[in-house]
Amino acid sequence: MNQAHYFIGVHTSSEVQKHLSYIQKQTDLLSYYKKLTYEQDFHLTLLFLGSFTEEKRSQLWSMLKQEVMTIPSFSLTLSKIGTFGNEQLPRVYWAGVKENDTLKRLHKLVEQKANTVGFQVESRPFQPHITLAKTLRDKVNQRISTEAPMKQLSWNVDKIHLYKVRRGQKPMYESVTSIPLLSK
Repeated sequence: MNQAHYFIGVHTSSEVQKHLSYIQKQTDLLSYYKKLTYEQDFHLTLLFLGSFTEEKRSQLWSMLKQEVMTIPSFSLTLSKIGTFGNEQLPRVYWAGVKENDTLKRLHKLVEQKANTVGFQVESRPFQPHITLAKTLRDKVNQRISTEAPMKQLSWNVDKIHLYKVRRGQKPMYESVTSIPLLSK
């Protein structure tokens, strides 16, 4: 039996979700990619955890709870469209956010605590993004445009979530538990 996978992330507002869904349609991403992110699944990942024991999750969550609750809530703002992979035919198409020191601090904290408990952390630099599409179709042979009508929408981040991946379901990501940030 496959074990469920989990990740820690922050959710987006419904206004941002609607706008990102609009961008998916305007740029015709479905003609390039096999997988478009479902509107209610738009999020920004802080750390992918994979599968784990309940003991390991409990350890991590209690360590995070002590410190995350001291970090003030903050705003994120959409900034640009970006891609990962080959510039002409990228494997991932995403929306980025403006640089934010509190987000960097939160990411670093999550990585440090996860590493302490024994979770694998990324060796690549943190590139905050919201995935719009991934997995190129087999017959794509024209360049994918990153010119999109991106609005500089902002939303408030007031908690982090532990998400469970529910493959094949919509929405695919379920918030299992969350930790509030310090209210302003």
